[in-house]
Amino acid sequence: MKKLVVFFAAALGVSAATFGQVKFGVKAGLNVSSVSAIESNLSQPSMESGDWATGLLAGAYASYAFSEAVGVQAELVFSQQGGGLMVPAADSSGLRNSLFRQTYLNLPLMVSVAPVKKLPLEILAGLQVGMRLKKTVDGEENTVNGNDYVDLSAVLGAQYTLIKHLTFGLRYNIGLIPSFHHYNDVSFPGTTWTNIGARHRVLQLSVGWTF
Repeated sequence: MKKLVVFFAAALGVSAATFGQVKFGVKAGLNVSSVSAIESNLSQPSMESGDWATGLLAGAYASYAFSEAVGVQAELVFSQQGGGLMVPAADSSGLRNSLFRQTYLNLPLMVSVAPVKKLPLEILAGLQVGMRLKKTVDGEENTVNGNDYVDLSAVLGAQYTLIKHLTFGLRYNIGLIPSFHHYNDVSFPGTTWTNIGARHRVLQLSVGWTF
């Protein structure tokens, strides 16, 4: 995590020194997220997706415009995300919703495009790398899969500048790799999964202030 923060700070410093036109800002908002049905390499039915989860996001960003239409934006964001999975109950009474929550430090790197001249609307697309800081299952901290620290997502969204400094953002992140993974067999009453994983799907609403 420390290396990621140092890298982000160094990148911003180099950009500012090189171009002198980098804009900085801070943002905060709400995540509404879920996890995909668990993937398995066996023929048994996968666990189904359950409830959506809500969480907070907060962080900082830096943007640079190559022209009025095209630019780049990088962010460093603290993000709470997760979701429910319908898993077999321990007493074999059926399925129950188990809530998975994960806290990440995310680094989105995106290209921004302004589709309409003089309209303060930008379309953003890119990739996001995340480092997991904490994981809980049904409210209890879980360290079973401590080696799955890294997440990778595709990012698509838009942001609108209402006034000179105030921006509103809407973004959707979809996981490209499993956000948590069991490499060993996981047994539930009547079935066993092996090499299973699930991916994040996160809808983000945010408010930002550009300095």
